[in-house]
Amino acid sequence: MNGYKVHHGLPLDAKLAVIAKRAGLRRGEVLALWLTLMDRASQNTPRGSVGNIDPEEIAATLEFKTDIVESALKALRDKEMVSADGVLPGWKKSQILSSTLRTRDYRARQLLKKNDDDRDDDSEEEASRRRQRLRHEVTSRHKKRGKIMTKQPSLPEQF
Repeated sequence: MNGYKVHHGLPLDAKLAVIAKRAGLRRGEVLALWLTLMDRASQNTPRGSVGNIDPEEIAATLEFKTDIVESALKALRDKEMVSADGVLPGWKKSQILSSTLRTRDYRARQLLKKNDDDRDDDSEEEASRRRQRLRHEVTSRHKKRGKIMTKQPSLPEQF
């Protein structure tokens, strides 16, 4: 993936205000630091990890003093926004892409359209069996690829 999600209200997050106070920074500076961590977490393997982050590099990039960055990182750990092992704890949950689910639904519909030659001749029971079979095919394909589906593809009832 070539990006990450940032949610509404981030600049007003009270935890960032607490971290700013503890580290002797302004809230905007902590926000810049937090976005830097999120950017690094997005690019790391595994995603969500910032364990290999260098406070000196961040300080140089953001034009902060290194001891201030170290203080802010400690405050982030104290507020459990960064775990002891250097992972952003809420990363996976916050980065679920609804577009993935929409794409899976779209592909399931396209698969149905491709197989709809005798759709008009089917009874409702046959159509229901076909929908179930196609859902199973899409789910199986994603499981083989190692992708976890959080929801079954929804198929229009007309198919």
